[in-house]
Amino acid sequence: MSDKWWETDPKRFLKEIAELKQLCDEDNSFVLEPPQFKDTELLIQGRLTLDNSEKKFLLVYPTLFPLVCPSVRPQENERWSSHQYGEGGTICLEIGPDNWDQAKFSGLDILRSLKSLIDGETKRGEEMPEVASRHEETEGQKLRGSFFRFVIPEGIVATANLPKHGDCIISSTIASETGIMWLNELPKGTVLSVPHGMKHGKSFDRDVKYFILKNPIEGVTGKDLVTVPKFARYLISEQLGEDVAAAFDALEDGTFFLFLFEGSHPLLLRTSRDEEQTRLKVVPSTQFAHQDRTDPKTLEAFEKAKIAIIGLGSVGSKVAVSLARIGVRDFILVDDEILEFGNIVRHEATMADVSAHKVDMVGDLIHHICPVEPIVKKERIRIGGQENPTRYERVLRDVLSADLVIDCTASGEVFQIIAALCSINEKPLVWGEVFAGGIGGIIGCAEPTFTPSPAVVRRALHDYLSVQPEAPYKLESERYQGGPLIADDNSVAIVANMMVFRTKQILLGENDQNETPCWIVGFSKEWIFEQPFEIKRVPCRPEDYPKETNWGKIKNDSVLTSEERKQYDEALKSVKVFVNAN
Repeated sequence: MSDKWWETDPKRFLKEIAELKQLCDEDNSFVLEPPQFKDTELLIQGRLTLDNSEKKFLLVYPTLFPLVCPSVRPQENERWSSHQYGEGGTICLEIGPDNWDQAKFSGLDILRSLKSLIDGETKRGEEMPEVASRHEETEGQKLRGSFFRFVIPEGIVATANLPKHGDCIISSTIASETGIMWLNELPKGTVLSVPHGMKHGKSFDRDVKYFILKNPIEGVTGKDLVTVPKFARYLISEQLGEDVAAAFDALEDGTFFLFLFEGSHPLLLRTSRDEEQTRLKVVPSTQFAHQDRTDPKTLEAFEKAKIAIIGLGSVGSKVAVSLARIGVRDFILVDDEILEFGNIVRHEATMADVSAHKVDMVGDLIHHICPVEPIVKKERIRIGGQENPTRYERVLRDVLSADLVIDCTASGEVFQIIAALCSINEKPLVWGEVFAGGIGGIIGCAEPTFTPSPAVVRRALHDYLSVQPEAPYKLESERYQGGPLIADDNSVAIVANMMVFRTKQILLGENDQNETPCWIVGFSKEWIFEQPFEIKRVPCRPEDYPKETNWGKIKNDSVLTSEERKQYDEALKSVKVFVNAN
């Protein structure tokens, strides 16, 4: 099967070219050059002229188009907008990875959105407000560019009779590619709850100067203090007195300053980064004991496999760690979220990892487990979320480079995206979900030649559940405020281990064509289960779902008529092969 989308979907290619030609005919602010092929991408250079200002842009149809949206960026290394991923980077438009609908949108809509943004920002100041951002970032997306994380237990600023400045103690650790610090001890011997691991082995304590400042000026944040250190000194002088400010000036390099703002987020600053050389003793290591008692062919299959895991929460972290323990050495981890206090009850992480990105923490665990240095690619990105389209498409292509994909998100939206990609590219997919309250879970898998496609399996599951009694975890939301009870660590571990079992079957070529691809497993005698650990096998036959997408290219009536074939051939003749001037 061709990996060039204009060959596998020629009707879509004709539609895109025709719409862009019509745009230029109807809107003289756009001028587009003939399309260019660059490997498996289609590039179109163009100019947008508004109020005598010319913007030269590049419209990129990515390899995974039309499953993934096109993107647009300046041809040169320029900054056009505050809605842009860096200088010369992709423009963030009204249409992005999070709301792209291939049946509804096209490259035409991307260019119209570009014009709307540039026009709005060009006229800003002429009685027009700043163009509103549609960014709704998760906490993990906000923090992924920051190395240091500082954790302060709730209510510290409100501690009674806390002096306005003084000394305190923090515990520090470098973990999960993140420097994490915890406020440990306040004046007068007030000791706060600090994770056990923070005080042993990889952590260290140090004294910190702290200052409690009122919110200084409306609109000024901790970021301003980081970029303008003199302003921090000015605030200390104004609010706490010149004597304190003089002491601030006298502190040595490498000193940390803790600012506790009333009613705002705290901030930790340091004057410079001090590094100390440490001599390490090398201790010979041995291989895992079980390797001598495992079939060499089995170990070889695991060691050669590349696995992509989407979602590194409670289920995903256990799946990743288990695969590392059985011998998998090549991982692609994708998740944008950070670890929160509430995650610890069923995540593989510890309290020392709170505020770290889950992909980084799980990546560290894999490195600690594997006796041979593993390959771990970590992506702090949200599948189906608002992201840089160029980076988003690259991550999806990385996912498709894996031998098998595992979806641990329990998100219907994410499943649809991943299932479509795996179906078209004929990649095996394993997924799972734990029922709220921990009464059971779902384990599904789809493998080319052995099972129907993921969409067919999912549809069969929905049909099966539609004729069953109402699940008790759904009824629980009426009894407990805030929704049903969560599943405990034990329930999550069972589902994760069963997902690993299905993964092993696929990697070892042990899938049975007579085995149903979807299981519903119960952990207690309730709902549809007559006993604990009962497995309901969901009937799933492709012939029962003839309209559903199966393996291979999505059926989109891509067979051209003779007239359309002529138009297609003519259009291809106008496309140049991209040549990098550099």
